[in-house]
Amino acid sequence: YNEYKSYLSLMENGVAQRLNALLQRDSDIQGIVVADVDAVPIMSAYSPSCVDTLSAQYISNCASILKYGNKLGTGETKRILMTYSNQIVTCLNIKQCIAIIVGSKTSSLGNLLSLEPDVRTIVSSLSMLTE
Repeated sequence: YNEYKSYLSLMENGVAQRLNALLQRDSDIQGIVVADVDAVPIMSAYSPSCVDTLSAQYISNCASILKYGNKLGTGETKRILMTYSNQIVTCLNIKQCIAIIVGSKTSSLGNLLSLEPDVRTIVSSLSMLTE
């Protein structure tokens, strides 16, 4: 059990480092949050300007939108893009997790979307820990 617990700790640290590395790609990217489908945050990496987006209500909104989007019968909702007066947000539906990428109002939508493959890989490796 202790060996397994140590392995999980090492894997979580590796995932956190990979999320932080993604933040360094573009100064307009404010944060990346990974939560389960019930909107419980699992892991995050963010700049100080992104603190307000880590609230439970914000993550819950993304989870609800993705969940109800899937119930419309048009297939699985893979991503949702939202714009606010001060941020651009991408919510990704990945296995049993939700990844939220937050960019500043001046960020490029292309830059946010270019992170998607890397975020999907990171979240997939994280979800293997919880299976």
